[in-house]
Amino acid sequence: MKKIWIMAVLILLMCSTSVSAHTALEKSVPSDGDTVTEELSEIVLEFNTALEKGSNFTVENQEGEEVPFNVQLLEQSMIGNPKGSMSDGDYTVEWKIIGADGHPIEGILSFTAKTGEVKKTEDTEEQITDSLSEVPTEETQTLETDQQTSETTSSPPYAVIIIFIILAIIAAGTFMWALERRKVK
Repeated sequence: MKKIWIMAVLILLMCSTSVSAHTALEKSVPSDGDTVTEELSEIVLEFNTALEKGSNFTVENQEGEEVPFNVQLLEQSMIGNPKGSMSDGDYTVEWKIIGADGHPIEGILSFTAKTGEVKKTEDTEEQITDSLSEVPTEETQTLETDQQTSETTSSPPYAVIIIFIILAIIAAGTFMWALERRKVK
């Protein structure tokens, strides 16, 4: 009976390390919150898992317009090159990946470009003044909440798997205990 319990504990320890690993963004260039002072030639997102087809990211400027990028998937990273030059301003990168476990994960990071490239419009001064006085909106806070929610929702499937493993071990231990009792009688 002691052997069964020792085996059960060892199996749980081995399973818990592989199950508790979460797919996450490990590194990005530029990093979240960075200010880029040179012409941006690429955005690199590195993850701690292999990426499946369907993983992608989009970039939006401070007006909410999508900036066209060519995105290339590598084993554990995505590299995106802008299709044109990017003007100064705030940018948001919204990434969505499918990890090796098949679980979709998404997130957002932002950066500021200050390279001297300014879009030539009649109201440039007004736009700069307006962007400096902007306060984070409720929509931004909702996006951050949604990101946190999507990352925390990845836990329940793992919890279910662990529960099934524990139940299987208990059932196997009970079955073996019953067999030993029959042999003794």
